[in-house]
Amino acid sequence: MMQLLGECSFCKDSSNNKHTRINYLNRNICTECYKHEKKDIFDYQSKIPPLYPQIDQIYESIYIGNLDGAKLKENLKEVNITHLLNCSKHLVCLFPNNFVYLELDIDDKKNDENITKFFETSFRFIKNANVTLIHCLDGNNVSASILIAFIMWSNKKTFDEAFKIVFEKRPSICLSESYIKQIKDYNYNDLII
Repeated sequence: MMQLLGECSFCKDSSNNKHTRINYLNRNICTECYKHEKKDIFDYQSKIPPLYPQIDQIYESIYIGNLDGAKLKENLKEVNITHLLNCSKHLVCLFPNNFVYLELDIDDKKNDENITKFFETSFRFIKNANVTLIHCLDGNNVSASILIAFIMWSNKKTFDEAFKIVFEKRPSICLSESYIKQIKDYNYNDLII
């Protein structure tokens, strides 16, 4: 999150020495209001019942899914998921006392974010986890992009080979052109984990 100066969009405080300002959902917001906003989002997201939960097993220890799939704690435990890779800064980690989370600061409502800066951290997290669920809101773009890049790196696959592995288990994936280009252009040989 980028640090900003100026008036907070929520409390209208403009004394820059009171709290650091951040850009949250394209709004200038102080850290105190951000804490309250995240709590409100958590309360809201945790109360919405899952309508269309999806998690698909790609490998023995890797699943991909959507937010609704990540909301069903008992289902996650049933398939022995221990770690959740949350690929959206708009989604909260609902069960921090039950699972290990890595939350990526990616705006999954945009399709042109630089996702490569999250590869090293994400790959290390997946590699060191027992069983991981990688998810974003729909489980079709950002999380699929991170997963395909991980498969390319860990299994030395081409983009087409990695895409096919994921697509066969989760045919709903739909990567943005920007993410496809980033994944294909990335130099995986420089990555040491």
